[in-house]
Amino acid sequence: MRISIKRAIGLNIVVIFILAITFFEDLQMNSPHQKEDLLIIFLGEFAYWLTIIIGLYVIKRKNNL
Repeated sequence: MRISIKRAIGLNIVVIFILAITFFEDLQMNSPHQKEDLLIIFLGEFAYWLTIIIGLYVIKRKNNL
């Protein structure tokens, strides 16, 4: 299960990186909020995967009790 989670996280990071590149190709390179937009994207992904990992941990603990 850990290998599949690591693989899913790795693939998700690659896809988000590709989506961010295609999104920012349409914008000007001197956009003043470009760093903030990228930060919001990656913090959202981090929060998403953190909730998945916490959920898996809770399910695992519940099954062991």
